[in-house]
Amino acid sequence: MVSSWDEGVVKNEVETLPQIFWAAHEDFDFVGPTSSFDECIDAVVASSKHPFFINDSRDNPTAGRSGRVHAIKHGDRDAGIEVVLQVGSILAILTQMRKPYHHELDFTDLNLKPREADIVIVKIVYLEPELQDMAADLGLALTPGGVDQDLKRLGHHRIRRPMSPFDEFHGTRI
Repeated sequence: MVSSWDEGVVKNEVETLPQIFWAAHEDFDFVGPTSSFDECIDAVVASSKHPFFINDSRDNPTAGRSGRVHAIKHGDRDAGIEVVLQVGSILAILTQMRKPYHHELDFTDLNLKPREADIVIVKIVYLEPELQDMAADLGLALTPGGVDQDLKRLGHHRIRRPMSPFDEFHGTRI
C-alpha cells in the first residue's frame, strides 16, 4: 500500500514497489525441507538425528484456524487448561484454547522433555529460533487444511497468469 499527498510520489512508488517484490520473490522459501506428512514420517524413520522436529502446518494455532493423563496445567494465559495424554509411547498436548508451543519451557512446564524425544510434532509453520536450535533435523509437513501452505494445491483458477509460484520464471524480468 502506498499513501502520500503527493500524486507523483504515489505514482512512482506504485510502479517501484512491485519491482522490489519481484526482485526478491525467489528468495522466499520455507525454513526447512517440505513434503507430505507421510514423507516427513519416512524422513524421521530414515534419520539418525534426534530430536527430529516435524512442523505440521495444517490448522496451526498461529494462523487463525480453529490415553492416560500425563500432566494437567490450569491457568496458562494462552491455553487456559493444558492436558497431556499418553497413549502408548505417544504424548499429545490438548488445550482449552489455541496455543502455539514456541519455547522449550512450554513443554517442560508440562513435565515433557523435548530434547530427549525421538520426534516432536508442533502445529506451527515456522519453528521459532529456540525450537530451531533444539531440532537436530526437521521437516515441514504440507498438510491440507484451513491454512494450507501448499499454494499450488489450493486450486486458484481466477488469477491473472503467469503468477509465481504457480508458473515457472527463469530469468524473467517484469
